[in-house]
Amino acid sequence: MVMDARLLIVGPGDSLLDAIQVMDRAHVGLVLVVDGEGRLVGVVVDGDVRRALIHGKGLDEKIDTVMTRDPVCVRAEATDAEVVQLLQGPDFAVRTPALIPAVDPEGRPVRIYTAAELLGRSGGPQEEAVPARQGRIVVIGGAGYVGSVLVRQLLQTGYNVTVLDSLLYGDASIRELDGHPRFEFVRGDTRHIDDLVPVIRKASAVVHLAELVGDPLCDRDPQMTFEINCAATSAVARMCGYLQVNRFVYLSSCSVYGGSSDPDAVLDERSELAPVSVYARTKINSERLILSVADGNFSPVVLRLGTVFGLSHRPRFDLVVNILTARAVREGKVHIHGGGQWRPFVHVGDVARAISLVLEAPLEQMKGQVFNVVGASHRIEEVGQMIATAVPGTRIVSEKDSGDRRNYRVSGEKALKKLGLSTPVTGQEGISEMVSALRSGAVGDHRAREYTNARAFDEDAYGG
Repeated sequence: MVMDARLLIVGPGDSLLDAIQVMDRAHVGLVLVVDGEGRLVGVVVDGDVRRALIHGKGLDEKIDTVMTRDPVCVRAEATDAEVVQLLQGPDFAVRTPALIPAVDPEGRPVRIYTAAELLGRSGGPQEEAVPARQGRIVVIGGAGYVGSVLVRQLLQTGYNVTVLDSLLYGDASIRELDGHPRFEFVRGDTRHIDDLVPVIRKASAVVHLAELVGDPLCDRDPQMTFEINCAATSAVARMCGYLQVNRFVYLSSCSVYGGSSDPDAVLDERSELAPVSVYARTKINSERLILSVADGNFSPVVLRLGTVFGLSHRPRFDLVVNILTARAVREGKVHIHGGGQWRPFVHVGDVARAISLVLEAPLEQMKGQVFNVVGASHRIEEVGQMIATAVPGTRIVSEKDSGDRRNYRVSGEKALKKLGLSTPVTGQEGISEMVSALRSGAVGDHRAREYTNARAFDEDAYGG
């Protein structure tokens, strides 16, 4: 990593909020504190800021009250022998900083080294190539349907990733990541504050996915739904706000549009909300609370997802495209209930890309924004026809009554314009992807409880 140190410069009289903003713009959890002559007098890392906030200091607190005044640094023109001496010194052994400033003969910072770069110069053991991004993304619910895809995208991009998950659906989706040098797993429950604090205090960004998803599951236990989808989400958002986690991405649902008064109209983020389920109402409540917490540099963003489809490391077969495809492959027929109702659809991989784009976008453009994350809208009967095309011989059985009052079309134009989000994976492509996985045996019995959210609380689910 080559970084111009001038991107990280602050003064001793600047505030903690100033430091947080510089860290976010540079995507690095470090600022360099210089005096009036530009000489390095200290460093502040994101952990220093979080500790200060936990101990009651305000965002207007001066940086010089929390900075490290004798930082580990190296001369810009240092020889390899001098680098070895630094690495063997007591300061490096105690602190082992990931980022080390290099200073010129006058003590002015000129660039940033990584520990791995210095180890390479010294002939010591090198870790994997240092990622371009130094931030730590905490993905709460990272073992789930969307999370397990997102985590892999973030690791490939170069982020350090911590997953906090209760493993309600098991750990098969992330098991292979164990031992990855930039991956950390913490088992925990969002309802337990002592599980949250140690993880969030290390985060440069938090993606919150750990809620109960889907009408059947939420209808089954409204009290637990409230605990997890409202009370726990409130605690997570307020904690991130207090600790000034720069970026907070909350995944909501287009179910908030519910029973649209004009199903043929294309809805955008300003359209009237018309929830028809416990699940949708909890999403609306959480959206409003999260956006109300925005303060200082805490910049929450809400993504309203269309009906997600496609293959994940934790497959789901309680989603309409996926379950109908599975039944076509395994049973030779699909039942279409109603059929005329509209739904906006989006591939799980495109959802993960949308989250990544929010994490990369300029902070001032993201704060308090709501985006619909959708691809094309289709009537359910169209989905049946697409599946029949992908699985020749499929018999479509149409039933008049759907029992589902949701009926809406949604626009993703705002996300396209402001995030550059395109949704290249079409419904037909996602269906073909699922057909291949089912036929190859990559996915087992689609009726198994681990593939269905509504059965998450069965007594014998996933070993207890």
